[in-house]
Amino acid sequence: MTDTDATLGQATDGNPGTSWLSYGFSNSQFGNLVQYVGLAAQLQDPAPVRKLTIQQDGGTGGQFTVYVSDSPSLDGAQQVGTGSFTGPQVSVPLSEAAQNDPHRYVLVVWNELPRLNNPIGGYPYGLRISELSVR
Repeated sequence: MTDTDATLGQATDGNPGTSWLSYGFSNSQFGNLVQYVGLAAQLQDPAPVRKLTIQQDGGTGGQFTVYVSDSPSLDGAQQVGTGSFTGPQVSVPLSEAAQNDPHRYVLVVWNELPRLNNPIGGYPYGLRISELSVR
């Protein structure tokens, strides 16, 4: 989805009125085209993290996994939480592994997409991430 990269900053710009959008898909399994979609958030300075909050626009369901890492890659990343969209905002408390040591990146990997109230390009599954914040 490199053609959506120009809007990635909208997922962390502090303005819930702007969003990063994924492609739209025909089913929650990315239309059987890919296994997952992920976002990597680089922290300003390495730090321990306690909680991830994601605001999204009009989707329910789906499944995601949260990782911490010293690089923007899943190679060597440590799983620290999981979540699903039950409303416009979901907060995921992160495990002690995230809270005890400083980390440079927080990665969110969706392995199942939420169903959208307003389809993207006519497809009912996808992501509209308004804000992704780490505490």
